[in-house]
Amino acid sequence: MCNNDKRQAVLDRARARADKAKAALAKVEAQVKRDARKVDTRRAIVIGKLLLKAAGDDAHFAEVAREIAARAAPRDRDLFPDLLSGGSGQ
Repeated sequence: MCNNDKRQAVLDRARARADKAKAALAKVEAQVKRDARKVDTRRAIVIGKLLLKAAGDDAHFAEVAREIAARAAPRDRDLFPDLLSGGSGQ
């Protein structure tokens, strides 16, 4: 094997390692994004449940929940007929 062939072989192995490292990095970055979305979704669910519970227990929170629900897109407002009709929440 001549010098150029050896150098090319070293380059090829280095590129293969770099490609493998890039793939591993992309996998970890994707997992971090997935985990962040899961936390964000859980936070939204928990705060929503707390607000709905408070709206059912307290007139002030019921009014706040009505105001928030009224700002939602029409298709999302349909999820809260009890709040928007002046009901007491849950």
